[in-house]
Amino acid sequence: MLYQYQFACDRRNLKSVRDFVSDVLRDEHFPESEIPAVVLAVDEICANLIEHSHQSDPNDVIEVQMRVSPDAVVCEIIDRDGIFFDFSAHTNPDIRQMVREGRNGGVGLMLVKRLVDKVELERHGTQSTWRLTKINPCSEGGFPQNGSSAATPDGGFPSLSFNEGQAARPSV
Repeated sequence: MLYQYQFACDRRNLKSVRDFVSDVLRDEHFPESEIPAVVLAVDEICANLIEHSHQSDPNDVIEVQMRVSPDAVVCEIIDRDGIFFDFSAHTNPDIRQMVREGRNGGVGLMLVKRLVDKVELERHGTQSTWRLTKINPCSEGGFPQNGSSAATPDGGFPSLSFNEGQAARPSV
């Protein structure tokens, strides 16, 4: 099933994003021990987009889509009009150097890469899509095929939409 949640680019909305992700994972019976890692990874990407891609402009919107299968969860964070970040050029910071210099921040993407099994970033025109995949350690299947193994018999995905501050409602 496809779950969707849209929110304005305001850091105050991050709690609702975390609640959305954890509620979906619990509803889909993803292992409880893995939920905090997925929640934190999605939160970190969303916080970076709010701050760096949109300069906390509440008129801008980010969308989170989730597909959960018995094998894995795939979270896509879709940024339609923000400033593009070249993830391929990212290198992990030297933590010891940061401590010596008394710097804080700058470790979020390193953390995300350690929390989930796969991190991808695609760009199409002005849209950037971050794709985070976390394997279900209780499954035997590994990475899902074609993005997810939760497809309906006709190959599509049932859809459930969330909007900021609203309960889940199936899309028609």
